Amino acid sequence: MADEILIKPGLIADHGWLFDVTFAGRRHAVACGQVYWKKLTRGDIAPMHLVRLGLQLAMKRKVTDSLPEKFNLEDLANRIHDFEKEVRLDAQVEATSNPI
Repeated sequence: MADEILIKPGLIADHGWLFDVTFAGRRHAVACGQVYWKKLTRGDIAPMHLVRLGLQLAMKRKVTDSLPEKFNLEDLANRIHDFEKEVRLDAQVEATSNPI
């Protein structure tokens, strides 16, 4: 399925996590820094869920074709207008329905 996002559990790396992710028919290494994760989620959802929310927004905004093989969530924020605002809202909904 083209819209499916497959995420393997992340490795702890460089003060955050590194996830092996397959989406839009391509494989990527996606980093999620601990400070940025806290900024967006206050620690209310798992980093893997934050990565999923970010990628869902990237797919919705049709920017996945231009993503490099390795990137971090802050790179997505630079490519997508209102990324942080939208992801924060989605993270709040996720935290309410699926708390850690």
